[in-house]
Amino acid sequence: MTVSEVIAAADSSGENGAPCFGSDYLLAVDLSDSGDSSYGDFTVLTEGVISITPDFTPVTVKRRYVDGGCTVVRKYTQRRFDVKLLRVVDDDVQNTLIIKGAEENNLDASAIRYIYFNCLTGEGEYGVVTVYLGEIKPDGKSGITFTVILEKYRGEIKQITASG
Repeated sequence: MTVSEVIAAADSSGENGAPCFGSDYLLAVDLSDSGDSSYGDFTVLTEGVISITPDFTPVTVKRRYVDGGCTVVRKYTQRRFDVKLLRVVDDDVQNTLIIKGAEENNLDASAIRYIYFNCLTGEGEYGVVTVYLGEIKPDGKSGITFTVILEKYRGEIKQITASG
């Protein structure tokens, strides 16, 4: 399902079998080979999603000197999504995340454009993240679960407002 389809089908009451409620935030990624799809054409993570945990982590980079002094060089906030999924073999989003996560030594190859948005208003954020594969484990009840970690790679995180 694309972002445009989800927003068109969103229902604030949660009835009518809508894919999300008004307070839900969804994560979508660009599956195009060229990486230049419009945000409405991004594919939403829907199949096998157990949880999506968004996080902003403060990071401080320090430089230490021989005399014991310490100077703060840079402070910033790291954007991160921990996505826990039940493996669905034929799902294009999961397959793309696994392939990109396997490219751990090549940041450009493991980068993917994302949009994290409210399904009713369309407000949210977008940017580029690096895909890392986390824990992969068999689950006797439901198959294989795995974690994908998406961390901000380059550029800024930009906000999306209802006015565009």
